[in-house]
Formats: sequence, structure tokens, C-alpha cells
Amino acid sequence: MRRTLATAILALTMAACSPYDTPADASPAPTTTCDRACWEAITQRQRNERAWWAEVVRQQQARAAWARLTAHLAARSSSYPAGQCGGSLPPCYVMRRESGGNIRAQNPRSTASGKWQFLDSTWARYGGYAKARHAPESVQDAKARLLWAGGRGCSHWSAC
Repeated sequence: MRRTLATAILALTMAACSPYDTPADASPAPTTTCDRACWEAITQRQRNERAWWAEVVRQQQARAAWARLTAHLAARSSSYPAGQCGGSLPPCYVMRRESGGNIRAQNPRSTASGKWQFLDSTWARYGGYAKARHAPESVQDAKARLLWAGGRGCSHWSAC
């Protein structure tokens, strides 16, 4: 497509009808109006230029979409180790009972969601995410760490 457009634009520029395309030492161009063939060449050239610019814009949009996709995938595949529990987080038995370790889990009988089954009211849009299940595991673990508080927050989970 690009080669065809480039060839068409080159051919049209070689056969341009504009008085501005004449060499400087040539006699001045007549002041008559452009004939039908000249106008057809000009409009064809304009169509080709529009098609060329449309292709440039399409390629730029495709590159931008690819960049957004790769950035999203890179963010999702971060080096954060999955399935962490215990230590500064609630114990593993709490995680297994609440969600089985599924960070996208949704309780069918309440608003609880995510790896640690946070209620929406407890989650409170933490990290900018409306629900815990929409947040990455690292963000869910950070909120659990805050609530767990070294074991003092055990009352937040029914599994304790």
C-alpha cells in the first residue's frame, strides 16, 4: 500500500500543472486557468496525500495501542510472588478459608471479594480500586498487612 501511494505521489509531482513548478529561468507561466486534466491530477494528488496521512495516523494509533497493551501486561506480570501468607500477613489458613488464594474471588452472599475477602466498606477504595478483586495481589496484601497488624486484627476475618 505504501509503495503504491509513494509511486502515485511521485508520478503526480513529476507531472504537476502548477505554475510554481516551472524552473526559475523558464518563461513565466501563462495566466490561464488550469484545464480539466490538471484539476483531476491535483485532486488525485490530494486524495493520495489524504490516504497516505490516514495510513500514518493508523500506524501511530496501532503503535500507541501496542504500547498500552505491553505496559498493561508488564504491570500484571510483575515480580510480586503469588500466594503469600503468614509472617506480616494473616496466616495461610485464613487465606485458604476465605478465598482459596484466588485474588479475583467474589462472595455471592456479600460484597466481600479478593484474596482476603475484604468487604467493600472495609476496602474503601484502597489503592484507587473500587473492589478488592480488581486490585493486584500486592495491593490486596498491603491492605491485609494493615488490618492484620501483627495478629491484633484477627477479628477482621471469620476464619481466625
